[in-house]
Amino acid sequence: MEEIILFTYIAALTILLIFGSHGFIMIYYYLKFRTRKRPSVKSLEFYPVVTVQLPVFNEVYVVGRLIDAACAMIYPKDKLEIQVLDDSTDETVDVVAQHVERYRKLGFDIKQVRRSNRQGYKAGALKEGLSAARGEYVAIFDADFVPRQDFLLKTLPHLASDPRVGMVQTRWEHINSDYSLLTRTQAMALDGHFVIEQSVRNKVGFFINFNGTAGIWKKACILDAGNWQTDTLTEDLDLSYRAQLRGWKFTYLNDVTSPAELPSEINALKSQQFRWTKGAIETARKIKHAGAHDAYFTFMSVFVFAFIGSFLFYLFSQKDVYADWRKRIFLFPVFMAGSMGLAVNNSRAVLEGLFKRKSEFVRTPKYSIQSKKDSWRDKTYVPVKISGTVAVEIILAIYCLAGVISSIYFLEIAAVPFQLMFFLGFGIVSLMSVKHAFVARRQAAGR
Repeated sequence: MEEIILFTYIAALTILLIFGSHGFIMIYYYLKFRTRKRPSVKSLEFYPVVTVQLPVFNEVYVVGRLIDAACAMIYPKDKLEIQVLDDSTDETVDVVAQHVERYRKLGFDIKQVRRSNRQGYKAGALKEGLSAARGEYVAIFDADFVPRQDFLLKTLPHLASDPRVGMVQTRWEHINSDYSLLTRTQAMALDGHFVIEQSVRNKVGFFINFNGTAGIWKKACILDAGNWQTDTLTEDLDLSYRAQLRGWKFTYLNDVTSPAELPSEINALKSQQFRWTKGAIETARKIKHAGAHDAYFTFMSVFVFAFIGSFLFYLFSQKDVYADWRKRIFLFPVFMAGSMGLAVNNSRAVLEGLFKRKSEFVRTPKYSIQSKKDSWRDKTYVPVKISGTVAVEIILAIYCLAGVISSIYFLEIAAVPFQLMFFLGFGIVSLMSVKHAFVARRQAAGR
């Protein structure tokens, strides 16, 4: 039995080592290619027809902001088509209709596209909109984004100048990153992906992925790669790999940003992370088709390098973006603890993805949170259901607390920081899940 436990433990740490080594690889290429400049591209010589797709589902608090920003983009009206792909079932429908009518009267080619059902969720809406789109290029923005006025002017030249480039992705920026500790740690996680991973992969020539929003495609690329498909929860990742396997090139613009709102309560974040994690597994499966042990623990101390690799990965992402990066990097232990706390939620997503268990596309609610004075507590979309994974998280928090105590008792001091982060991660995530759900229930009962 001891041998089985040791084998399982070593196997788990090996996976973590490989994952952590990814950070070293990214930092190596980051330092190697950081001075490489992207070849300049000419400004647009003519304005092609562009379709801007805005997929929304029950987004009453932010959909008006989204439509306003899309219509404010600098581009000739006669060359711009805006599709609000509205699958909503609440008052969002009326808000969209009012905004669409107002902008139609101002001369915009803007449509509210409604479907009789949500078949295929976001992917289904994008596919239906694409079938009627008149644009040669298709930009996509989710409801939590506020596209900049010059988005098309800065991205289109990269598509127009190279027939091999099928998609251009911009960097996500965070309009409410300082709202709470939760949003600050999310910002750090996303900065690692966008500032380092996406940028480095693109410079080196590795595959990158469309992030589902804040990017623009050639319509021909989408169609050539098989169009949007609904058999995964991450239609963006799925189409990205299918397109690149077909020979299309992607371009990532680290210096062009698209502001967005981060989830401000924990259950919305968990549903988002679950969807991203499960969808990634579904996509991978689809694309590939396929005491007496002191010496052991001394050997396995090498796995701490995985932690160092991850630290450097996020350190450089903060350094590249923020002037106060030295202060922000102290959030790293909190971010790591939070990541550990999401392990149960994301492991469930992995297992469901591996065993082909289908689930609903649960969109991440947005509440127009931009400053500390704003609040999500009185909004209608806050999840009120407590997931069964919360009980597991509480049990693991207690288990890890016992690990902290035993490590201190047996003077295994090196293990304490990691045990403590697991305890704090599971404890904070489970308690916040319960607290935020109860707040939502009280608000719902008071309406």
